[in-house]
Parts: sequence; structure tokens; C-alpha cells
Amino acid sequence: TEIYTLSLHDALPISAGVLKTEVPMKSMGGFALVCALPCLWTATSFSQERDDPYSLGQPLSFWVKKLQQADTHARFDAIAAIQRLEAGAKPALPALIAMLREHQEWRVRSAAAGLIGHLKSDAKSAVPALVLAMKSDKEPRVRSAAIHALGTIGDASATEALVSLTRNDSNNGLRVQAIQALGCLNRGSKLRAQTLVYALRDGDPQVREVAAFGLDSCVEFPELSVPALAKALKDETPEVRVAAALVLSRFGSASKKTVPLLVAVLTDLDGQVRVAAATSLWQIEKDQGAMSVLVRSLDDENPSAIHGAAFELVRIGPEAKAAIPALLRGLKNKSNTVRSQCANALGAIGHDASTCVPALAKNLQDKDVWVQMSVCQALSKFSAAAKSAVPDLVATLKHDQGEVRIHAAVALWQIDKHKNAIPALIECLDDNFPKVFMDAAYALGSIGPDAKEALPALRAALLSHGEEYRETFSGAVKRIER
Repeated sequence: TEIYTLSLHDALPISAGVLKTEVPMKSMGGFALVCALPCLWTATSFSQERDDPYSLGQPLSFWVKKLQQADTHARFDAIAAIQRLEAGAKPALPALIAMLREHQEWRVRSAAAGLIGHLKSDAKSAVPALVLAMKSDKEPRVRSAAIHALGTIGDASATEALVSLTRNDSNNGLRVQAIQALGCLNRGSKLRAQTLVYALRDGDPQVREVAAFGLDSCVEFPELSVPALAKALKDETPEVRVAAALVLSRFGSASKKTVPLLVAVLTDLDGQVRVAAATSLWQIEKDQGAMSVLVRSLDDENPSAIHGAAFELVRIGPEAKAAIPALLRGLKNKSNTVRSQCANALGAIGHDASTCVPALAKNLQDKDVWVQMSVCQALSKFSAAAKSAVPDLVATLKHDQGEVRIHAAVALWQIDKHKNAIPALIECLDDNFPKVFMDAAYALGSIGPDAKEALPALRAALLSHGEEYRETFSGAVKRIER
């Protein structure tokens, strides 16, 4: 894995102090962040005039001229200003293409490629320049930016060049990015399937892993994909075996021929691989041996294996009641994510309330807020069978985190239509955090006409909050008044 780090202090000096933030640019596992331009101005003038929109107090034509100046800092100022205009910045495209082709400073070329990609389908005329940069620029970060832009633009004319890069380039990170970009250009195409199958033979394990997961979008070509994934079940790298096992279940009847291979993988030395194989086997034919592996995996030493097993048990639901004892043990696991996912699974299964509800209620005191929220959701799925947890949920309404209070209030309403639920949600409408007051509004709207007492507070919030939140509040009002 290659990790690129661009110091914004190096890229753009600031007169009022020194910005020392560093932005990691990790090329593996996702598109690289190739251009990070901070907001360096506290005041912005923005006018959406049709012909020459304004940004940072100046028209687009001013910033386009700045792009063509020799001074690097002036060009960075122009890029930051043009980026604010989004689709309105299309007139700057010729100047950006020229920068990508000609500028000697790699940071400027990288930034230009990033801004071209920001224009998406409006930047199709830049594809030849981006392809050239991807192929021949001496700086890997510029090539990374060009690949990212090609994927964002989504023009199929770049397909051949991207395929060639996935097969021939020596840079592992860029090959991964090219595979992902091809997914944007040719999702579900035979060429994409062929390219991914070829990439499964790549010498780099992360390229093979990305290729295996990518075949998830090629279910129309099982004759290509299934044999390659079956072979990948024996890959030397566990992550590749996990990806291959999980994706095989996506191919319907064509996956059934791989069942014996998946059964063999149930004894893999790696816990996550076993869970992946069991997950696929259950989805293909509800194999009871797979269920046994998932249940046993809940006691695995690897938290990731436990989390993966619990996640699959959430999807299986009531048919996974054999897993309840192991899931209850999982509520005491050291890992926050394991405790949270085990709570989710117990709620999804929904059996044995007399045992599960007290254990879940005890975990309302968990020190992790995500666990507490998962517990609230799980208890709500037991409905009236969770009445014994009502006192603990009422106490949770005093939690210092608004999101936890909302989850507790919703659970109280779903279990008992408790009188404290709606007032607690109304109180959350005054929270300082947008996610909290928006979620509270959504929850009140979901309750419907029974939440009429919240209408005055929702109408007040509709007037007091910004334009971007009004749709949420007005939607809640409409659902209550219906």
C-alpha cells in the first residue's frame, strides 16, 4: 500500500498563520483524495447569475483569468473559488485542461484534475487530457487524481486505457483505483467482468480482493465470474478468500455448483473466512451446517469474526434462534462493535423475551453510546414483550447524548406508547446538533397523528432553523396531520 501525504502548508501559504493539517491520501480500498483545498476565507459572496456566477466576491471570468497566471498561489486561489461553483464552473474547463497538461508543479496538476472531476459529466471533453495524465504523468499523485476524475465523469471512452492500466501498471494502488473507476464506467458489462477475472490473478493481494468484491456487479456473467471466484476460495490471502466466498452467493443457481467448495472452507483456519463461507452457504441453500458455524463463530477469539457472524444473524432473523445463548454472551464482549451487533441480532431474532429483555436492559448502562442505541432498537423489536425494560428506558431519557434519548423514546413508544416518549422527542427538537433535532422530527413524524402535541414545537422549528432543515420539519408536520 502506498500512502501519500500532502501538507496543505506546503501547498498553499496562508498569510494569517500556518495551516499544519495533513490530509492522508491512501490509494488502496477507495479513490484517493487527491486535492484537499481548505476553506481559507471567512466571508463568501456567492451569486447564481446565469452567465458569470460569483464566488468569493468575484465573477467566474475573473477566476478563469487567474488560472492562467504564472503565479502558483494565484492559481490555487482560483481553484478554491471555482470549486465552490460546482456545475456552474464549466466555463473554466479549458483553462483547467491546460493546467493539467502544461503546469510544471505537480500540486497544481493534481488540483486541476480534481476540479475537472468535480464537474462530473460536464467535463467529458477533458477525458483525453485525463487519460494522457493517467498514462504518462511522472507524479503518481497526479495519475491518481486523473483516474479518480475519469471514474467520476463516467465516460466509457476511457475504458480501454483503464483496462490497460489494470493489467500493465506497476503501481498497485493505481491498479486498484483503475478497477474501481471501471466500475463507474462499465458496471455490469462483460468487459468489466473479464477485467476483474484477470485481476484475480494479480500478484498484489489487495488488487485481488478488490477484484473479487467487484464481481458482485457482474452477476449477468456467471460463466466468467463463478469459476474465478471458486478458484479464489483457495487464495493464500484470507481477505481474498473472504471476498470470494461472500460474492459467490450473488450468482443464484449458478452458485450451487460451488457448495462443496464452500463447505470445505467452513474449516478454514481463519475465522472471518469461515463466517464468509457460512454466510454464502446459508444464502444459497440455508445450510444447517452453515448456521452451526455462525453460532460457533460468536465465541471466536477474533472480534471481526464475531461481528461478521452477528451481522449475518441479523439478516437471518427468527430462523437463527439457536444463536441466542451465544449472542447473550456477546453482550459482554470487550469490543464495542461486537456488543452492538449482538444486541442488533437479538432484536432481529425476537425470541425468548424472558431471557433476552433483562440482558438487553442491563446493557442500557453500557459506556458506549452506539451499544446503548442498538440495545434500544433491539428492545423496541420485542414490542409489548419488553415491558419489563420500561423503567430502564425511562431512566435513559436523561442521557446526556441526544441520539441516545431519541432511541430510548422511540423504544418506549413502540413497546408501550409511553407517556414520556413524545415529550422527550419534543425536547430534542431544541438540541444544538442538527442530526439530533432532525432525527427527533423524523421520529415524531413516524409516530403520526398520535404526536399532535408536538405540532407547535415542529412549526416553531420550521421557522427558526435554516432552509436546509425545513423539509424535514414540514414533512413531520404533514405526517402528523394526515
